[in-house]
Amino acid sequence: MNVKKWNLLAILFVMVFVIVAGGCGGGGGGGSDSDGKIDPDDQIDLVDELLAYADDIISLTNAERLKEGIPALLSDDIDLTKAAFKRALEIETRFEHIRPDGSSCFTALDDFKVKYVKAGENIQRRSDWDPANSVLLWMNSPGHKQNILDPDFTHISVGVYKSSGTYKFYIVQLFIKEK
Repeated sequence: MNVKKWNLLAILFVMVFVIVAGGCGGGGGGGSDSDGKIDPDDQIDLVDELLAYADDIISLTNAERLKEGIPALLSDDIDLTKAAFKRALEIETRFEHIRPDGSSCFTALDDFKVKYVKAGENIQRRSDWDPANSVLLWMNSPGHKQNILDPDFTHISVGVYKSSGTYKFYIVQLFIKEK
């Protein structure tokens, strides 16, 4: 699947995600009319913003792999993308590699029927928009760097959730080796 087709599928997923999640920070906030609905133009802007952040992180992550002679990760698995966006939403509630229900972060992959033999997760929360700094912080952390540079991983997806709280962005990198 080419990048343009993946982006189209991701946009459709994120649009549904934004509507279901109630927009930025779980509802309220700017862009709502009197009945609480989010303006469609604001939804489109948010989708563009989140996808741009995710795409930048994927590109920067692959650049780090290529510097080390490790093949770039594919980002064409829509089910992996769904899991990454779901985890980004969840880490606002519970910022760890455990889901709000107490299960492993990797059960999100099972929820979306992702087929894998190995998986990794990097998480981050930020108050600013800086994909390059996000990847730099992960590269300066041994465990996160290990996920980024693991030659066994074949696929990546990045989920980004925008909040109205102290931290504006909740970011998840999911890595898998496909089954």
